[in-house]
Amino acid sequence: MIIRLATKPDIPIWEALSGEYDPFISEIATDFSLWYKDYDQYMIRKIEQHEAFLAVDEANGTCFGAIALSRSHNRITFFAISPKADHARTAEGLLEIALQQLDSSADIAINLPVNDHGHLCLDQQFFISNRFDTINETVADGCPMVEMIRKADNKHGGVK
Repeated sequence: MIIRLATKPDIPIWEALSGEYDPFISEIATDFSLWYKDYDQYMIRKIEQHEAFLAVDEANGTCFGAIALSRSHNRITFFAISPKADHARTAEGLLEIALQQLDSSADIAINLPVNDHGHLCLDQQFFISNRFDTINETVADGCPMVEMIRKADNKHGGVK
């Protein structure tokens, strides 16, 4: 597995990865049509700003996961791991890259979908195990979300 910057030709594999979360999100979304509103523009913006990364199989190009961030807001704006991937290994690699890009002297935030489904719980448990604390529950893009914060620690990069 390699982790690399996403490029515009990667948009179809990023969309396919997002689609793997559709069954989980559709169970909890109050309005599923809002979930993908302006998604194409979002992906292009993150790619152009060099703020999107993919974990891919070197041999066949299979996408195991993706992470996007906002340096200007010091937050992770997208996180998804394929249910077919090694969740822990892929998540650790992607978070490591994101933490290297973000400012550890300030709080780092992420919003994650909230559901009792095993895969979404894995995502939330992963961030809890990496020093992210739940601070708020909200609805974003028609989906219940939990806002999590990793407190400033001045340590550059690194998971756990």
